Amino acid sequence: NSFHPSVLVFQIKAIDYDDNQNGVIRYSINEQGTSNILKLFTINEDTGELFLKKSAEKYENKNFQFFVRATDNGIPSLHSDTPVEIKIVPSSVVLPVFEKKERKPMFIICHTRKIIARVKLAGNVTAKYTLISETSVDDPQFLVNDEGEISLAKTLDREKKDIHVIGVAAEVDGLLATMEISLHVQDENDNAPIFESNPYNLYLAENVEKGTSIMKVTARDLDSGANGELRYYLADGETDGGDVVNIFAIDVYTGWITTLVPLDKETKSEYRFQVIGTDLGNPKHTGKTTVHIKIKDYNDNPPVFKQVNYATSVKEDARPGTVLLQLGVTDKDVDLQTPVEYYIISGDLFSQFQIRESTGDLFISKPLDREQISSYNLGIIVTDGKFTATTNVTVDVLDVNDNPPYCMKYRYRSTINESIQPGSYILKVLAKEQMKISIQNSASI
Repeated sequence: NSFHPSVLVFQIKAIDYDDNQNGVIRYSINEQGTSNILKLFTINEDTGELFLKKSAEKYENKNFQFFVRATDNGIPSLHSDTPVEIKIVPSSVVLPVFEKKERKPMFIICHTRKIIARVKLAGNVTAKYTLISETSVDDPQFLVNDEGEISLAKTLDREKKDIHVIGVAAEVDGLLATMEISLHVQDENDNAPIFESNPYNLYLAENVEKGTSIMKVTARDLDSGANGELRYYLADGETDGGDVVNIFAIDVYTGWITTLVPLDKETKSEYRFQVIGTDLGNPKHTGKTTVHIKIKDYNDNPPVFKQVNYATSVKEDARPGTVLLQLGVTDKDVDLQTPVEYYIISGDLFSQFQIRESTGDLFISKPLDREQISSYNLGIIVTDGKFTATTNVTVDVLDVNDNPPYCMKYRYRSTINESIQPGSYILKVLAKEQMKISIQNSASI
């Protein structure tokens, strides 16, 4: 049976990470030298669905090659092209198909050269197997041999990507069959805890009472489960004022540091010690940070931020050094005129912001990327030597249209039977953006 007009051939999908109109995609057939193509095929500009405009019966055994373009609605607009090849075969041709088995997600460990899956065609037909997604000719993550055995080409990183969808193609006498396999990467304890600050600095009044919670240290571990669960400890060692564990204590679960004795500036003006964060993996991994506490003379009024919370926004292409806002405090100790100092204590794991300690100017220290992190919630502390005050600053990163979509393969091939039914699977087209994690896209009839 021949194709009839309005039959869906397959669907092409592209991905654009930008927001709003910058991420809206329109599809079109590249018209250059494709007059016959435009007579036979049409594409839905919103969905990427490719349809027949008329019967394909007279095109039996012919190949059609052309490009489909995905264009966003940004100003200026960005686009990406992908080649499409369609072969019309007689209805008498028997197309290769994979064995029909329930395809459940498979859980794998990250070791290389290990066989992780096997596929084969129905009837044990000999075929040439290739991978059509999640792979690169120059730097493949997966390999497939002539027996349909799929193995790892290099170690995977679950913290970067925990699910991989592999497209497999089998070719028999120029005819293709395709399928996909979902692989879930199991966690290994391969990450050490990282503290949000190193060092932690605190100015503390000398009349702080015994048992006062003075500071919280926080670490992050990218592993999951017990591998990412943390406990906090004070490192063994002495300060000039005595053994640190006799002066301070730390909550093993929360990281809050408290005083065990009254502190006297005249006896000791500063303390410096290490805190250890340990995960519960096997084997365990640890991280360290330094706590530096300076003792200051007494005053009796705390600084107060002028706002309870702050919020600002910045474009993702703003240069390092750009000042976002200036934090301000009031202090009733006017005569004392105690200087205050500002610090970022949380929410900035990769040190992309800094604050001028004396002025409260919050500025960018490293380039931002909205596609990686779109919003930051920074914890800010101010101290006048005795009292501290905290506030939160929300920084929303505004999108800039800087990520064009592009397809992961230069060319896609598929062989279809002219008697194929609507809804039948043809092939998969994948698209992603430069320097971003790849995203799967499907094409179907």
